[in-house]
Amino acid sequence: MHPGRSAIGMAINYKAKIFASCLALLAAWMMVVTMFAAAHVARGVVVALSVGIFAVLAALGFRLLPRLAGQAQRQRLVLFPERNPNPVLALSSDGQVIYANAGAGEMLKDLGAGEQNVTELLPLDLQQRLASLRALPTARQVWEYPKGNRVLACSINFLPDRDEFHAYITDITRHSRVEAELSHQAHHDPLTGLPNRRLFQERIDQALAAHNHDNLRVAVILMDLDRFNVITRSLGHGVADSLLQAVTARLEHLLVEERVVSADATLYRFEADIFALLVPGFTENQTPLHLAERLLAGIQQPLYVNTREYFVTFSIGISIYPLDGENSISLLRNADTAMQRAKQLGGNNLQAYSLEMNARAAESLSLENYLRHAMEHNELRLNYQPEIETRSGRITGAEVLLRWKHPERGVIMPSEFIPLAEETGMIVAIGEWTLRTACAQNKAWNIAGLTKITMAVNISARQFHQQDLPSLVKRILAETGLDPALLELEITEGVAMQDVEHTRATLKRLKDIGIQLSIDDFGTGFSSLNYLRRFPIDRLKIDQSFVRNLTTDENDATITRAIIGLAHSMRLTVIAEGVESKEQLAQLRREDCDMVQGYYMYRPLSAAALEEVLHEDHVPWMTRIDPRRTPKGNYPVS
Repeated sequence: MHPGRSAIGMAINYKAKIFASCLALLAAWMMVVTMFAAAHVARGVVVALSVGIFAVLAALGFRLLPRLAGQAQRQRLVLFPERNPNPVLALSSDGQVIYANAGAGEMLKDLGAGEQNVTELLPLDLQQRLASLRALPTARQVWEYPKGNRVLACSINFLPDRDEFHAYITDITRHSRVEAELSHQAHHDPLTGLPNRRLFQERIDQALAAHNHDNLRVAVILMDLDRFNVITRSLGHGVADSLLQAVTARLEHLLVEERVVSADATLYRFEADIFALLVPGFTENQTPLHLAERLLAGIQQPLYVNTREYFVTFSIGISIYPLDGENSISLLRNADTAMQRAKQLGGNNLQAYSLEMNARAAESLSLENYLRHAMEHNELRLNYQPEIETRSGRITGAEVLLRWKHPERGVIMPSEFIPLAEETGMIVAIGEWTLRTACAQNKAWNIAGLTKITMAVNISARQFHQQDLPSLVKRILAETGLDPALLELEITEGVAMQDVEHTRATLKRLKDIGIQLSIDDFGTGFSSLNYLRRFPIDRLKIDQSFVRNLTTDENDATITRAIIGLAHSMRLTVIAEGVESKEQLAQLRREDCDMVQGYYMYRPLSAAALEEVLHEDHVPWMTRIDPRRTPKGNYPVS
């Protein structure tokens, strides 16, 4: 008989015997009744005998059946360990194994241990654990511990009356792995594998608690990719995700190289294009500014995604405990304030938090509210700065410059509101208004018979990457009737280098319309003239930072000379911005720079002021006695 069923079978046999005995007594009684009936015995005697026999049977059943049931139950309990597929152990008071069931041997096989070495199923620090268990009032614990590549759980009880331990062991490896995976998913970014904001919050709280009473500091560094939403909208989420992974790899590589500040500095990804760096514990001599500067410089090197080249930059904000906050909430808030300030300054820079930034943030919010109503209230204006041929002195073009004249705050300069417009997305509508207004103005001057000039309009990063710019330009040219040859679009070097392939495709479509194209602020970004050979552009604008020190700094003079020479070798026209002195102009003429613009010739002019200048343009600029004079009439200049 199967051992697991023997106790039950025994109980059934006992019941069968009792039942058979009862049947035998009942049969005997029937025979007695029959005999008494045949002998004409009194009925009362028969009844009395019947009652007596049934009483005996009832007493017998009352005593025997519970005893038999208890015996069957004890038999089942005795067989439980043997029938349990998991290990069941009994340990002596000193931790020696005094009993192990068959399940213990099976698990030892799975672990690759000898079947007799049952202690392999128990934790290494068994004696310490047993001592701790004895001291517990409940005398019961559940242990989890690794064994090889498995994780075991042991439910163990101390039986004081027997002075021994009973242990029940199960393999929870799969359950443990699922829990670990769920925990990892809850605390890590699925795209980059970096720890997320939730884990950052836990770690920064731990870091602040650890360094609360010593001289070490904790730094929070927030990093936001500049204009990343433009890449997402123009190239799609697939490319954007791949670029984020490339950025992560670059940052991790840079952090390996920069372990001087803190070997425990950890990179996190919060959401979208925001990364964070927690530097837990550094001294005053280990400034995290150095680390942030290295990250800022390192991320500017080209990234390659699917064989395409991309250039990205960061806006970085830094806050330091306890100088900029005494808890995680204030540190994060202030680091974000500093990061937003970096974005307002045009991106690609870092800012350490200061108290003045909170007031500046409030001012920025107020300015944003005003800016949203600037166009509908007709507060935006266009000024024009003439572009002059260096040799002839004649005006051949004008750069369009946006101004905002607020009814209460007066003229607000572009450096204050253009970064805000970029960040909020309002630059798209403002840029379209600027392009349409400039084209309409140039067409009006053409109709009036004035000297034909090229109108140069700056295109923002959002316009270039987010909108279908070629379609917009074609529509505006059709609406205004302006000759495409009299429109020039300027994009900065940084915008052009964000996505070389997208830039080349867009510029080709624009060139097919018949307009002119130029690269603005050349020399300040990451490109070289080798990249520019891939773009269908007409001219370069040398950034004014080189022109400013042209006559006093030999390095700037050398750079300017090299740009002019190489551009001419590629048959590109060169225009120098920010010319403010006769000496600078003379130097640029000697270097054969094609065109110039700047305060030495003309400040930005209103439309009416430039119109008067164009009326006089039959006289070359360089033959005039005072080239900086205000044109006739009291026209406003900015």
